[in-house]
This record gives sequence, C-alpha cells and structure tokens, in this order.
Amino acid sequence: MAASTGFGDDSSNGHDDEARAIEIVLGPPVESDDPEKDELDFSIQKMFASGRYRYDYRGLSDLDGAPVYLVVFSPAAEASQPRPAPAASRTERLMQEVLSNSIGEVYIDQRTGGIARFESHLTRSIGYLTASVSLADITYEQQLAGGLWLPH
Repeated sequence: MAASTGFGDDSSNGHDDEARAIEIVLGPPVESDDPEKDELDFSIQKMFASGRYRYDYRGLSDLDGAPVYLVVFSPAAEASQPRPAPAASRTERLMQEVLSNSIGEVYIDQRTGGIARFESHLTRSIGYLTASVSLADITYEQQLAGGLWLPH
C-alpha cells in the first residue's frame, strides 16, 4: 500500500488540503540577507517569508488543465512582518516593503505540491528615500520538468 501524500487521494479532506497547501506556500526558512549585496535578490522563499502574509485557502481550481489548490494571501499584521537585516541595502529594504504590502494568489499543483504559479499586486504606493513604487505586479510561473519545478 502506497503512503498518502495528502494531495488528491481519497484519504484527504478539505482541512488536510488547506493545511498542506499553506505549508507548501510557507516553505523552508529564508537565510539572512547578505549586507554586502546591493542587487535585487528575489526568491519564492523570500516572497513567502514566515509572518509576511495571512493565507486563505479557497479550494480546488484549474490551471492550464491541471488541478491546483488556490490560496490567496494578504499582508499580515505589521508586527509579524519580516524585517531586513540592519545592514541591508536600500534596494533590499524597498523590496521588503513592496513584498510586505502585496496581495495575491498562489496556485499549488494538487498532484505534486509544487507552486505552479503565483500572482502578486501592490496594495499601496511605497516611498523610500528618493524612490517611489506605485505599481508592482509580479507573476511567477514554474513547470515540472524531470521531477523538478523550474521557472517557466
């Protein structure tokens, strides 16, 4: 008898699907920022850093013909938001502010548990020193290739 993955098998229920979908979005912890870098360092793990968002499981959906779990996210309370390292660059601080003020949707492949797509939209204008960001829409897609999820 095969072990249950919790995805799409008869033994899972809506609550199990919701818990597993949100667990996938949260992923592993993010390493601390490198204060020597002054470039944009973006990853799924940084996007969904612990404490950044509140998650709401919306159920099963369809993405390009594949069954997916749909999870929407919105900014968590400011006190729980991840903070950049004290020596983080201005670029890193601005990116953290943009990510922490975004809403969106995550599409999780029901069969594998991989994040197939996410969309994010800035909720308000962000000003930081001499820069201002008033529009930031992010769409990130991955595809399964050889057992690995790779950027599409």
